[in-house]
Amino acid sequence: MMLGSGGVPALPNAILLRRVKPPPTWHVMPPAKALANAGLTGGDIDIIIIATTTPDNTFPSTATKLQHMIEAKGCDCL
Repeated sequence: MMLGSGGVPALPNAILLRRVKPPPTWHVMPPAKALANAGLTGGDIDIIIIATTTPDNTFPSTATKLQHMIEAKGCDCL
C-alpha cells in the first residue's frame, strides 16, 4: 500500500472520485449564496469573468455555464 502525506494511505483518483464526488452544481452554490446574501439576482450581474484551466471541458466556457445557472441573462461572459 502506498502512503501519502502524513502516512495516510494514498488512494487512486478513481476511488477518490467515488468517495468525494462533489454535486454537479458545486460551482454554482457560492455565487448563488453570495447573490442571495446581497439581495441581488442574476439579472443584476453585468459581467462574469472566470479564469480556469479545464482541458476536459473547453466548450462552452465555465463563465457561460455559470451565467445560465444563476440566470444572469444578457451579461457579458469571459
